[in-house]
Amino acid sequence: MSGAAKAAKDKGNAAFKSGDFVAAVGHYTDAALADRLEPTYPLNRAAAYLKLGKYADAERDCSTTLALSHGNVKALYRRAQARIALRKLDDAEKDLNDALKREPANDAVKQELVKLKQIRAEASAPKKAPISVSTPLPAATASSATTKPIRRRIPIKIVDDDAPASIATHASTSASKAGEDFMTPVATRSLSGSSSSSTPPPKSILKKPQPTEPTQPPSQTPATSFQAAKDARDQARKPKVGGGIFKANGTHTLFKGSTTAQEEATPRIVEVTAPEPAPAPPAPRTRQLPLPQSPDTALTTTLFNLQREWRNRPTAEARWELLCSVPPSSLPKLCGTSLEPAFLVAVLDTFRTLAVSGVAQADARNAMRDYLNSFATVPRFDTVLMFLSAQEKEVVRDTIRSLGLKSWAGVS
Repeated sequence: MSGAAKAAKDKGNAAFKSGDFVAAVGHYTDAALADRLEPTYPLNRAAAYLKLGKYADAERDCSTTLALSHGNVKALYRRAQARIALRKLDDAEKDLNDALKREPANDAVKQELVKLKQIRAEASAPKKAPISVSTPLPAATASSATTKPIRRRIPIKIVDDDAPASIATHASTSASKAGEDFMTPVATRSLSGSSSSSTPPPKSILKKPQPTEPTQPPSQTPATSFQAAKDARDQARKPKVGGGIFKANGTHTLFKGSTTAQEEATPRIVEVTAPEPAPAPPAPRTRQLPLPQSPDTALTTTLFNLQREWRNRPTAEARWELLCSVPPSSLPKLCGTSLEPAFLVAVLDTFRTLAVSGVAQADARNAMRDYLNSFATVPRFDTVLMFLSAQEKEVVRDTIRSLGLKSWAGVS
């Protein structure tokens, strides 16, 4: 174990105890790079990854530890925890059984095995059928199923004052005979409030309206023949067609259609001037982005808190405003050895979005270049660039071009 590796490990242990798991991952990584044959460093980094919820990284570091130290019980236990979180239940059970064979009295391994069995039981338990809460329909009673609705049929008698008495009597007799044939009343209740059902209704209600002869307006003379009526109709439907002279300067002359023969001989001329074009809307004003704080401002946040707040701000402008709370010269102290490639690419993508959309003014672009120069001085920055994927490196190149730079930190 080299001196540099041991010092980095001690820093990682101190950060882990204080709850700064991101910094602990960075220190353990420095220790692993200084001494690649020591299994303690990836094992400790796996514990920090478990605290951060990065179970795939924790599983990888535990496998590295087992390759260096075969049968390491802590590595088997932590890999089982990571695999349970990743739903690799069969592999997790195998790791716990292997750890229990080497240390049969290990209570932590036994508790994790019991937890695994409970998860399996819950996954295999049959789901309960949903309870129906529908309200049953009321059963039909015997009387409602057999009894038919009551229908009343009442003959209507129309009384005409102008009709002869013989005709009215004949109509009443015919209606009564027809009622005896197919209209049998099933109820004797009177329709009115009077006691006698034979009282005829008021004549003002049942009096038949007398047809009236259609009157013709006095101004119109009835047509004497079909041809005359057709000519009158065509004259009424004659379209009123006009015309006009249209000029390029916007002054037009319109001829309105006339309605009489006298008006057709003298067309009316109307001068029409084209309306003035509406004024163009003002150009949208560019929103001024905030600028970073002065270098003398004290640093009041940590990298862990900055990354957590970064995830809560989805827009590029909101993230830029958050980053401005950290002066560019304070980035090396803030990041230390804990800068991760994902966070670096997210910051550069924010720069690219603001620069390409035209929102960033000249001062903001200069501030973005200052941030790039400060990122290049962060410890282990070359190692961070090595872990960038091809797609992430393309984001870096686009950001450099959008800010008017030819190269940055060896990337062009």
